[in-house]
Amino acid sequence: MFRFWRENCIPILGLFTSVGTLLCCALPALLVTLGMGAALAGLVSNIPILITLSEHKIFVFGVAGLLISVSIIIQWTKRHDPCPIDNNLAKACHA
Repeated sequence: MFRFWRENCIPILGLFTSVGTLLCCALPALLVTLGMGAALAGLVSNIPILITLSEHKIFVFGVAGLLISVSIIIQWTKRHDPCPIDNNLAKACHA
């Protein structure tokens, strides 16, 4: 059960929290930098969860950073795992 979480769930959670971080902070900064403040205002009025994400940005960044760090550690420890015996899967493993 722990192996399932370690290999599948934690990297997927890291991906989704990093997307939340991008929506929370990077997207508004990019839109304002490009002079699209009105587009940002329309986006926030249509998707009010962005305000909640922005209010709790320290928590969002912390959880995203933690999950991404754990995912990196998992991938680093698996770097020397053997490839499958099947030739097609072994080719994909070495690619």
